[in-house]
Amino acid sequence: LLPDKNIFNVYDIPKYIFNFSIGWCWDKLFRNEFIKENNLKFQNITNTNDTYFVFSAMFLAKKISTIDNVLITKRCFVENNLSGTNSHNKDPLCFLEAFYALKNKLIETNMYTLCEQSLLNFLAHLFLWHLTTLNKSNQKLLKKEFKIKVYKYFNFNQKNADYFYNKTEFSKFQILFPDLFLYKNFIQKIISAKTTCDEKYKIITILGIRIKVRREDNMIKKFLRNIFSVKNQNIHKVVTILGLRIKFKNYKKLNYCPICNQYGIFKDFGLVVRISAKCPYCGSLERHRFLYFIYKKYFLNTKRQIKLLHTAPEKYLYQLISKNKNIDYITTDLSPERYKFCNCLKEDVTNLSFADNTFDVIISNHVMEHILDDSLYLNELLRVLKPDGELFISFPVDMKLEKTFQDDSIVTP
Repeated sequence: LLPDKNIFNVYDIPKYIFNFSIGWCWDKLFRNEFIKENNLKFQNITNTNDTYFVFSAMFLAKKISTIDNVLITKRCFVENNLSGTNSHNKDPLCFLEAFYALKNKLIETNMYTLCEQSLLNFLAHLFLWHLTTLNKSNQKLLKKEFKIKVYKYFNFNQKNADYFYNKTEFSKFQILFPDLFLYKNFIQKIISAKTTCDEKYKIITILGIRIKVRREDNMIKKFLRNIFSVKNQNIHKVVTILGLRIKFKNYKKLNYCPICNQYGIFKDFGLVVRISAKCPYCGSLERHRFLYFIYKKYFLNTKRQIKLLHTAPEKYLYQLISKNKNIDYITTDLSPERYKFCNCLKEDVTNLSFADNTFDVIISNHVMEHILDDSLYLNELLRVLKPDGELFISFPVDMKLEKTFQDDSIVTP
């Protein structure tokens, strides 16, 4: 997001001025004279009180520069500080005050048009983050505020998917507010209304057809009710206009798969059938989708070079991990011919051919239950793992059993 120069300002990155840095001030240095000249102050609010200060400074500054040195370390989970007291639930709409103030400041300095896209993308990101920190009653309150004020005040009604940098975040807004982001945008494109010169009639244009309607006694509403309807139909919302039926996916009734980034009705799966377990697009199961979030947190987005061993690789996870150019990715199995989708090496996990301390990360899912000697398996993985490496192991558990059931005579799946 940063320009290819040491010193820059808002005119070099107007689309990313609010996105290239986090909005806290403790990892930034500001000139005292600059703060006084622009009368920059923290807002008197319970949380997000530094956002207005920091980002006002960002778009007002004539010179901005960055350094790679770590000058300060942030302490997390400190008792009684704002970040550790869940102040968001005490005032769930508080952070929006920072954005209202930022918009006013941008308008005041004639910079809103220049920075609007960056501001809205930052607002969308922080809105979703705040939503995850709130209890259910406050989530409802925040959603209501978005519908009543935020949506129109920041012109979300005039934006489409291409306007947002993170398409997944835009998809989440479509799920949270389908009536705002799906149906309403569609309706606005095919229906328009204009007042005639004598203001006695409205000219309503629907699918290119112009209709003149009197502006009295709710004639327009009555007219629209007769030609327009919206009905819920299983996983679809059906919009009917002049007899033309159009189906929209009702995202609130669909499942979301983070691995393939698709929405659909998950299929039931398993010998003991699990409801809505299997993604209809990529075939991933619950455990794969859960592991995706674990791996994403620890190494999927890494920029450092790592060497990774994956035993009995799952296709869905392989497709994700193999995209990362920073990962030297090695897959192994005792029967590698079963893995047509990758270059799988033949290895026995109880007697690996790799040298000691070879791998930064090892993944081994649903393998241990097939090994007779668990300790041999674990010791071998630890042998090839670096001392500061990370080992991810998962295996099935039957919570109904008090003791582990093991019968070495069973050799079939």
